[in-house]
Amino acid sequence: MIKIASKNIRFLEKVSKIPILKHFFILKISRQFPEITSEPVLQKFYTDIYVSNRTSKRTTKNRFPDLNKISLEYIKKQENPIIHDVAVSSGISSAEFSDFLKSNSINPDFYVSDKYVEIFVKKGLITK
Repeated sequence: MIKIASKNIRFLEKVSKIPILKHFFILKISRQFPEITSEPVLQKFYTDIYVSNRTSKRTTKNRFPDLNKISLEYIKKQENPIIHDVAVSSGISSAEFSDFLKSNSINPDFYVSDKYVEIFVKKGLITK
């Protein structure tokens, strides 16, 4: 399959909404990456990353509100809770869970990790 890399965020936002076309365009990583705030573009970026077992790093906002509430009841009972969230992908669910706990007056030691903590970039395209 042919993939076309683009740095144009507005273009990628539009393309990400078109079912067939979205598969042919990817985000070309550049210095502007940390400043990207477009949810469709960031979601597509993480979805386009596949690891060695062909698993995608796909993630979305507000994925686990039910699990957060269930976990809260258990965590409330712990003295000085320590939480380690694994396989965090972009980290959005971890950040939301941490914020949720803080909003409920719980401040645990909170650690996150992922098997793939580095993305290697070569000439602006993802190579691993």
